[in-house]
This record gives sequence, C-alpha cells and structure tokens, in this order.
Amino acid sequence: MKKTKSYILSLIIILTLSCKNKSKIETNKNIHLDLKKTVELITQILIDKNGSYLSSSCISESRKVFTSSIFFDIGEKANQYLNIKDSLHLKNQVDFFNEFKIIKGATLNKKVITEKQYNELKSKRKFWKWIEINCEKGYCSISKPIFNETFDLAYIQISQKLFSFDYSSEIIIYEYKNKKWSEKETIIRFIS
Repeated sequence: MKKTKSYILSLIIILTLSCKNKSKIETNKNIHLDLKKTVELITQILIDKNGSYLSSSCISESRKVFTSSIFFDIGEKANQYLNIKDSLHLKNQVDFFNEFKIIKGATLNKKVITEKQYNELKSKRKFWKWIEINCEKGYCSISKPIFNETFDLAYIQISQKLFSFDYSSEIIIYEYKNKKWSEKETIIRFIS
C-alpha cells in the first residue's frame, strides 16, 4: 500500500511538473509569435501611415504620453472586437500593451522621445520648444497591438500631437490575410 501511495504521489508530481513545463513552452511560443507579429504589424503601419498620423519625424517611446479617457479599459474594449475567449491570453496581451516601449531601431529613422524626456519637459514650455527645434510635424505614438488567440486580428492605437492643443488619434482593427496586414475597421477617430 505504501509503495502504491508513493508511486501515485510521484506520478502526480511528474504530471504536474510536465504540465507546468508544457505551459511554459506554450507561453514562450506565444511570446515569440507575439513579438514577431508586433514587429511585422508596426513596421507595416509605420510605412503605410507615414503620410498621415505617423508623418512626424519624432515618435514617443511609450503611448502613455497620449492618455485619454477613451483609451482606458483597453482590454475590455479590445476584446469587444477581438472576441478573445482565453482569459490568460487577454491578460498577457493587456500586460504587453501596458509595458510596451518603442525602441530606436524599430522606428524607420524617427527620433524617439523617451518617457524620461517627456516627463522632464512636458509641464514646461521647454517641451514644445524642444519639439519645435527637434521634430518636424510634432510627434506621434503607436501602441503595442493587442492580438486575438490566432494572431490574425489586432487592435492598435495610432496618435499624433502637433501642439499641446492639437491632438489626433485613431484605434484600428487590422486583419492578417494573404500574408499581409490590412485595415479591417476604424473604431474611433479622435481629433482635438
């Protein structure tokens, strides 16, 4: 009886550990796929939208400089269009979205305004003076896309700020078809 209990306990531990490892492997695969699809979509958007929302010569490192109440509760709003059933996938997508920062090499020659620079200058006239000197057409921002489980639909925010009072933004659903991302639907277009 003792041997049987020991065997069952060992089997349970092995199964539990192998399930955890399988979960980690699956999670790592999704992180890799998310990174690949994020780079793919953002690169395409930077090229496609270079004449509109992303025409500025500067881009913010983080979308946090574009906070507006219409962009809060991002997970819930994104899920209205992406219909994500897996709550862990949605949580991971929202976490990735909130932590995302643009890196210099991924900006197609745009100057990156770091969050630190923005925070040091935003409440002063110096910030807009700096923008005027260093950035043509204000500055823009692009969020981390939130993807559905199959990574063929994406929810993304694109914004541009020309002056402290001149702000425009849109939220778009992109769809991956025939090895290319294309705009499926503009959800919100905001201009102030």
